[in-house]
Amino acid sequence: LKDGVNMGVSSNVEIDDTKLAYMISGEEISHHRRYKNTTSTTKLLELKNFSRQGEYHQITLDLFKGETLGIIGLLGSGRTELALSIFGMTKPDAGELFINGQPFAFQNNREAIKAGIAYVPEDRISEGLVIEQNIERNMTITILHRIKSMLGIVDSKRQRALTERWIKQLHIKSALPGLNASALSGGNQQKIVLSKWLATDPQILILDEPTNGVDVAAKSAIYDIIKELADTGMGIIIISDEVPEIYYNCSRAIIMHEGTIKAVINTAELSEEEFYQHVIESAE
Repeated sequence: LKDGVNMGVSSNVEIDDTKLAYMISGEEISHHRRYKNTTSTTKLLELKNFSRQGEYHQITLDLFKGETLGIIGLLGSGRTELALSIFGMTKPDAGELFINGQPFAFQNNREAIKAGIAYVPEDRISEGLVIEQNIERNMTITILHRIKSMLGIVDSKRQRALTERWIKQLHIKSALPGLNASALSGGNQQKIVLSKWLATDPQILILDEPTNGVDVAAKSAIYDIIKELADTGMGIIIISDEVPEIYYNCSRAIIMHEGTIKAVINTAELSEEEFYQHVIESAE
């Protein structure tokens, strides 16, 4: 079904992923590798023996400039808990964190944001958006301090200009700055959450389940945005439990289980089926 119309009836023998996606969305969508293997030796982020009791243990990893790194694991694997500590929301019990070679021990997420880290949470409704506020306010909430006048009043012209820029840049459909975020589709809501963090000019972007609850066309658009950001040199971490999401969008993948790293894989060296098997075996 599409827009209330029956687009066709097919057996699973007659149809594949690409055809099904076209019938659902009306757009040509297919799985393909969107990343390029970075040749940069610049480490944007480095963790050494990061640990937090009951959540994750002895995590050591690197994120390079222009790289898209995947972290995959089942619910309870410690992947989100790790992201929250990188973003300064929780404190590790042990270990070291470096950004561009400089050590940091964040006391809160404000310090992480100042250091160039942005985090798009898994639940956009309860954690990513002020759902009954308009698009303009949601998009600029992270940078209000930058667009205030000397008297502490928000410069409405600058706020509107920034909002219109992100609406255009991220191709957010049917989005007027004064429209409430609750009126938009899941995919467009996710783009608003993404835009508010891109507005902070991060060098490291953490995306926790970036396409959770969005349709197949919106997924493809979000993946294209991620690639474009990586091409500018931004380091990106995608956290997901979807094998295709990690396999097709990340040059390297870290498999986590019960708070530990079970494997670090170069996805280009494996087929999707082989990668899936590694994920399953790591959870056993």
